[in-house]
Amino acid sequence: KSQRDRRKRVLAILDDQDGVSMEELVEITDSSENKLEQDVQALMDRGQVYEQNGELRMA
Repeated sequence: KSQRDRRKRVLAILDDQDGVSMEELVEITDSSENKLEQDVQALMDRGQVYEQNGELRMA
C-alpha cells in the first residue's frame, strides 16, 4: 500500500473508533509498526491526529 493510502486508512480508523493504540493500528492495518509510526507522526505534525493516554485520536 502507498503511504497516502495507509494514512487515509489510519484517519478512517481513528474517525470510526474513539482512541486506538499503535498496537491496535498495526493489527488492523496489517502494516509494519515502523511505517505506521512514520505515518502517524506525519499526521500529528499536520495537526490531524493527537495522542492522549497512549491512544491515538482524530484532532
